[in-house]
Amino acid sequence: MTREFLRELTMDGKALSKELIDAIMAEYGKGIEAVKSRFSDYEDLKTREAQSRQQWQEKYAQQEQAHRLQLQELTFRHALETAVRNHGGRNQKAIEALLDMPRLMEDPSAAEEAVAALKKDHGYLFREEERAPALSWGAGSSGDFLAPETLAGALRERFERNG
Repeated sequence: MTREFLRELTMDGKALSKELIDAIMAEYGKGIEAVKSRFSDYEDLKTREAQSRQQWQEKYAQQEQAHRLQLQELTFRHALETAVRNHGGRNQKAIEALLDMPRLMEDPSAAEEAVAALKKDHGYLFREEERAPALSWGAGSSGDFLAPETLAGALRERFERNG
């Protein structure tokens, strides 16, 4: 609404007085200021909401990264412990001290090869593979000791040799 609009208005053929126009414009201004105030409050609320949303998104991203690193470390630890156990490692900490841990953390699949290589260079850190003792049941035609193929053959060989 403008003052020109109010000046052009007539009431019973008379134009509105200056005092009446001023009063109307003052009241109109109060309404406009109230709307501006509410709009300003709304804009402040939107700004605070956007800032809050951004803070929560940043916090979420940080937590996600922390959990991703934790999962990566757990995966690595599991792969390394499995490799050491599979190769018969005697002392997990001693073996880890000789490995390039930062490089292995980047690629947990390389733990198996690293432990195998360490076993070749530092065999004392690993248990000897248990082998079944060789059985000498009887001598074959070439003089080598051969185990009989069946229990009956073993008994026959035992009693024939001694009897």
